[in-house]
Amino acid sequence: MKIKILGNSGAFPHNNPCSGYLIEGKKDKILIECGSGVVLKLKEHCSVDQLTCIIISHLHWDHLSDLMPLRYEVDYLQAEGRIKNPLPLYCPDEPREIYELLPYKNTLNIIAIDSDNTITLNELQIKFFEVKHPVKCFGINVFEQGEKKVCYSSDTEYFLTILNEAKGAHLFICESTALKKDEPQLTGHLSGPQAANIAKQAGVSCLGLTHFWPYYDSKKILEEARESCPDLKIVLLNPGDEITI
Repeated sequence: MKIKILGNSGAFPHNNPCSGYLIEGKKDKILIECGSGVVLKLKEHCSVDQLTCIIISHLHWDHLSDLMPLRYEVDYLQAEGRIKNPLPLYCPDEPREIYELLPYKNTLNIIAIDSDNTITLNELQIKFFEVKHPVKCFGINVFEQGEKKVCYSSDTEYFLTILNEAKGAHLFICESTALKKDEPQLTGHLSGPQAANIAKQAGVSCLGLTHFWPYYDSKKILEEARESCPDLKIVLLNPGDEITI
């Protein structure tokens, strides 16, 4: 299983695109999140007609905005005969006013997700768990043949369920929006040290930090996370990075 990082900015694109991650098995290509700037980065690795499905963890624009013009390309590729069926899109059905903006012609097969959903593809299996964010939001576990596990936190604050869901992950892709100084007033997001503490307690093999506040130095967030858990393998996930597990 390969994980390719397409974007890592929270809220809005700054030096990098917003959230976007391509997970590849031998036969499957899953785009998780489709924030601003992600589609151009995606095309450095694969074309839209090669995607098995798209998953959006929650309906905030920094996680879905590139999906809107992407629908036009799907429509074009359908007319060219390169895509025969609507592209599966898994996402929450709230907030309703945003969910209802997603359909366009016959480009997307939109499937609402909840914590009971399991998606079985060719060799990959996907499960969801609800996290704590101002809107309905789901973390994602991706399994390859029951042996390899990638856990993605999505946008969340600290709580016990995410610790349990991340247990044993070979790679834990975790949001680390903030610095330690922000923790007293932080809601709906994590600091680097908080992400590291979850990863340590969950016994993950590697913690990958992502979703940084655009005006923060991500190296400072990494430094704080490593100071909190010095024995844990922690890396920054930057656009262009590729991890194989």
